[in-house]
Amino acid sequence: MLSFGPAFGDDPAAAGHPGVLLAEAGYDVVATVDGKVHRVGAGLGDAVRDGDTIVELDDSELKRDLDVAVADLEAARAAREQASFRRVSARESHERRSAQPEFFSDEEIRAAEMEVREASAAFESASAHAAAAAARFERARDRLRGARVTAPVAGTVAALYVESQGYVRQGMTVARISVGPGLLVRFAVSPERAESLRPGDAVTVAVMGGAVRALRGVVTRVAPEVDSPSGLVFAEAVMEQDVEGMPRAGSAVRVMLSAAGD
Repeated sequence: MLSFGPAFGDDPAAAGHPGVLLAEAGYDVVATVDGKVHRVGAGLGDAVRDGDTIVELDDSELKRDLDVAVADLEAARAAREQASFRRVSARESHERRSAQPEFFSDEEIRAAEMEVREASAAFESASAHAAAAAARFERARDRLRGARVTAPVAGTVAALYVESQGYVRQGMTVARISVGPGLLVRFAVSPERAESLRPGDAVTVAVMGGAVRALRGVVTRVAPEVDSPSGLVFAEAVMEQDVEGMPRAGSAVRVMLSAAGD
């Protein structure tokens, strides 16, 4: 059983991010790519485990995109290797000519210097192209992985918002996983802080009012976009359960994030 931790500092309201406790602990399963629904892997009321497939999207186009990205990456890496070899050869030639000026004319030494500059510039350009190709490959790979939408936690499918042959958009909630009785904390962070906030991150929550004590939870959802009225990004965390003296839903809280930058 989890018990309340030590009290926060003298002024907990001055620390952390503002939030509120909600009565239902659950997780919104959100699509990370657009696509046509190929198969629905779980039904309403089904028990699912962490990693179980909820929805599979048609991935044929995503596979083609990945094949193109792989080919581009291989070509870019080969070009970088060639540019690297040219740069090494140019440097060796320049060092050899510079070390033996009696055997080489000033014009030949200057030509070697020019070749070093040109080879170095070509290598930097090839390296930049290889880095860009690697980034495109990673995006294509991640998008293909996103075609399989999985349960991030064990629980029960409490709501299902898609059907076979339907279409989903990136950021669309496709299902909600209930993790049983307990509390959910919804809190707000700045857009900058949200960039490094991920499901699975640990949080510590200070319940306001009376004796301020701390309890723990795990981030389950980070909104994909900024809330226009507030300019903030909303996130949710499921509180660890079986806490003696669990506070009531509606309680104001301050949420401390475990990662640096809170």
